[in-house]
Amino acid sequence: MFNICDSAFRNCSKLESVNIPDFIDYIGYYVFANC
Repeated sequence: MFNICDSAFRNCSKLESVNIPDFIDYIGYYVFANC
């Protein structure tokens, strides 16, 4: 579980570098929080 969460968090950080909408960033945070 931890590895999956870490991977999701890294992906979210990657997307942030690409200047994605706040909505997608929120989804990434929600997934990370759920874990």
